[in-house]
Amino acid sequence: MFLQVKKVLSRLVTILTVLIFTISVVVFITVIANWGSGVPRVLGYSFLIVRTQSMVPTYEVGSILIVKQAEADTLVPGDVISFYSEDPVIAGTPNTHRIVSVGKNDQGKRYFITKGDNNPVVDSYKVYEDKLIGKVSSSISSAGTLINKLKNRYVIFFLLIVPFAFLTFREIDHIKKLLGEKDEEEQIPVDDSEKTEQDD
Repeated sequence: MFLQVKKVLSRLVTILTVLIFTISVVVFITVIANWGSGVPRVLGYSFLIVRTQSMVPTYEVGSILIVKQAEADTLVPGDVISFYSEDPVIAGTPNTHRIVSVGKNDQGKRYFITKGDNNPVVDSYKVYEDKLIGKVSSSISSAGTLINKLKNRYVIFFLLIVPFAFLTFREIDHIKKLLGEKDEEEQIPVDDSEKTEQDD
């Protein structure tokens, strides 16, 4: 009974380890593959790290913003949005500011006037709807600092490679034991009493 429980627990630990490792690898590959080529979106959500103080105290530096994809016509003044900035200094970089007003140009194209909560003036460049990433739905304080540390290659090595190596060697050892048990089962013992009767 104890051995059966031990085997079940061993299998559960193995499955859990594989699951965690797989998720870690997928997240790692997704982040690396999309790094510098736009903000990745999963199930309509994007995740951004606050890197400046423009939205302090609403969002402190190092916080992670959870940004939900949103239609431009649903956004109103007071909403905090993330967008690709057209400011030449940070052109194309994701930025997050609060909507101050909404308008349309001569062609009927919707745009937003934005401002950082910690900035004294509104942004110089309008945010058109085609530059919209989404609306900030929530945030996780200081989690971005941890994420930045996790991007260190040595940290990645210990979080991904080491557990994978441990799992691999553990499974190899487990397979060897199973093969050994199978060999023992295949060896049919000879009944000495029957052999003696046949000799007589």
